[in-house]
Amino acid sequence: MLRSGGSIRRTQRINVRMPLDNPCALATTGSRATRRLPLYPSPLAARTMLCRCARRAAMLLLVTATTLRAQQPRDSTITVSPSFKSTDSVAAQAPIALTLSRMPTTAEGRIAVVVGSEDLTSLFKAAGTRLVFRANGVNLPAGDVEFTVFLDKGDEWTALATLPLHIRAPLVNKPAKVLPRIDLRNVGQLAQGRSGTTPAPDRPTFQTLNGTVGLTTSQLRDGFTLTSDTHAFGADEQRKALRYREQGDRASRIDLADYAMRFAGRQTKVALGHVSAGSNRHLINNFASRGLTASVGGARATWTVAAQNGTSIVGTDNIVGLDRGDHRVVSSGLAVEMIPGRPGALHVDATVLHSSILAEQGYTQGAILSAERSDGYGLQFAARTPSERLRVAAGLASSRSGFTDDTPPTTGGVLVSSKRNRKAAQYAEVGIALMREQKLLGAWPATLDLSLKHERVDPMFRSVASIARADIESDNVELSGNVGQVRLSISGNRTSDNLDAIASVLTTRMRSSSIVLAAPLAPLLRVAGGTMWLPTLSYSRQQQHPFGDGTPADGGFTASDVPDQLNVQQSLDAQWQLKRLQLAYHVDQSSEDNRQPGFELADMTTRTHRVTVGGRVSSSFRLALDLGVERQEFKEL
Repeated sequence: MLRSGGSIRRTQRINVRMPLDNPCALATTGSRATRRLPLYPSPLAARTMLCRCARRAAMLLLVTATTLRAQQPRDSTITVSPSFKSTDSVAAQAPIALTLSRMPTTAEGRIAVVVGSEDLTSLFKAAGTRLVFRANGVNLPAGDVEFTVFLDKGDEWTALATLPLHIRAPLVNKPAKVLPRIDLRNVGQLAQGRSGTTPAPDRPTFQTLNGTVGLTTSQLRDGFTLTSDTHAFGADEQRKALRYREQGDRASRIDLADYAMRFAGRQTKVALGHVSAGSNRHLINNFASRGLTASVGGARATWTVAAQNGTSIVGTDNIVGLDRGDHRVVSSGLAVEMIPGRPGALHVDATVLHSSILAEQGYTQGAILSAERSDGYGLQFAARTPSERLRVAAGLASSRSGFTDDTPPTTGGVLVSSKRNRKAAQYAEVGIALMREQKLLGAWPATLDLSLKHERVDPMFRSVASIARADIESDNVELSGNVGQVRLSISGNRTSDNLDAIASVLTTRMRSSSIVLAAPLAPLLRVAGGTMWLPTLSYSRQQQHPFGDGTPADGGFTASDVPDQLNVQQSLDAQWQLKRLQLAYHVDQSSEDNRQPGFELADMTTRTHRVTVGGRVSSSFRLALDLGVERQEFKEL
C-alpha cells in the first residue's frame, strides 16, 4: 500500500487454528503461504507459553479472591485503645485520646463515653477514628474513675471497653477565709439560804465569767491548702485560770488553749501544734499532744514521721512542744497499698517508736506518775476481697519499756530503775459475709456477717504512747445482720489474765454474752392497714460472769476473796409513732448474783417501768412527758 509522504506500510494477519482431530497440530495461514507447525514445539516456545498461562491464571485467582472478599460481611467488633495506662495519673483537663479500630456505621449506632457516672460524650471530638477530650472549661471528675465506652443503639447500650484511670484534682485558687468565734459562759449564785448550824459560805452570792476565743483560717492556692485553728481561754478569777493547778497564782487568766496549723500539698502534708499520730493498736494509737507531724506519699505508699511532747500541754511556754528531748515521743510509720487500684485490698503498715517521758502530769491527766522510757516496733496488715465477703486483719507489736531514775518522793525513800523487758502484743480478726440478701426458708431475705477476734497482750507489756491493758487474752465471736425485718446481733466473749500462771497471783476469768433483737411488727406480720397501732419491738440481754480460777497459793487470799458473780441485764422496748405523737414503753431488769463464799446473800435486783409520751407542738417546739417506777431489792438487807 502506497501512501503520500513516501512511506510504505505492509500489514499481515496470522490466524491460529486448532483442529479438533489433532489439538497439538497448529496451522498458520498468512497472506502468501500456510505451513504446519511441528507436533512438539521447541523448548523456548514451550517456556514462553507456560509463562503466559501462569500469568493469566494468577490474574484470574487475584480477581476471584478480591470479588469473594468484597462479598464477605465486615467485622462488627470495635476495639478501643486509650492513650493512657491504668496506672497513670493525669490532670483534670488533660487531652485524653481514645482510638477505635473503626467508627460505627449509622445503622450500628453512635459512640458514647461515660466517665464515672457522667455522660461526657459531647466533650470528646472525633478526628478520624480518634476521640480526643476537649475540656472547654469542664474538668474530669477527680479521683479513681472509669472511662466506659458504649455503642449506643438507642434502646440498647453495649459496653465496648472499661478503662480505669486516676484523675488529679484541678488547681483551684480561693481567697483566704478568716472565721472568728467567741463562746462566753457565766456561772453565778443569785441568792443563798441556810438553817440550823450550817456554816455560812465564803461567798453567799457570786458571778464568774469565762470564755473561749477561736480563730479559724483557710487558704487554697495552686493545689496547696493552708489551714489553722487557734483557741485562747480566759477567766475573770485566778483560780479558774487554765494553768492554775500547775502554776498557782502565777497562772495567766488569758492563755493559749490549743492551736494547729496544717499544710497540704499534692503529695505532702505537714501539721504543727496539737496533733495526733500513730495507727498501731498497741504501740501508738492516735497519741494526741503538741508537736509536729509530716507525711509524704500517694496512692501506693505513705511515709509519716511525728515528734510530740510526752504529755498534753497548754500555754505558750513550749509553743512547738519539742523543747525537751527527755520528754518526747518520736514515731515513724510506713503504710503501703499493695494494690493501688483497689485501696484496702491489701494494706500493710509498719511503725517504729522511741519515747521518753518525765514524771509530769498532762493537762487532762491527774495521777501519780514515774519517769518512763519505751522503744518498740509494730507491723499490721489488712486485706479484703473485692466483694468484701472476706476481711482479714492482724497485727504484732513489740515494746521494750521500763521506769527510769526519778526525783525521790518528798515523803522519803529511794526510787530504783526497773529492768527494761521486751514484751509483745498481737491481735487477729476475720470477718465473713455468710449471706447477702439470700432467701431464707424461701421467703426471708437474710444478710448475716460473722466476726472472729483474738487478742493477746503479754504480762508487763507497756507503751508510753498507748493505753493497752497488759496480761490479758481474749476471744470474741459475733453474728450480726438481719433476717427479713428482724435485726439481730449475737456475741460471746471470753477473757482471762495471769498468762504466766503465777501461783501467788489471782487468775480471773470473764465470760460474757449478749443478744439484741429488733423488729417492726407491721411489716413482720404483713399488715397493710392500721400500721400505726403496731409498735416496733426491741429486746436485749447482756450477761457477764467474772470468776476466779481457784485460790492463789501463798498470796494471802481466802476463798471469800475470789470473785464469782453473775450479772444479767434485760430490757424490752415498744415504740409507737401516731402521726405527730410518739409513745414508748420500756421495761428494764438487772440482777447481781454473788456466789463467792460468805457473800451469797449480797445480791441485788432492779426493775424499772417507764412510759414516755411526746410530740412536736411546732417546728421549733417539742414537748415530752416521762413517767417511771423503779424498784430495788437488796436480799442481804
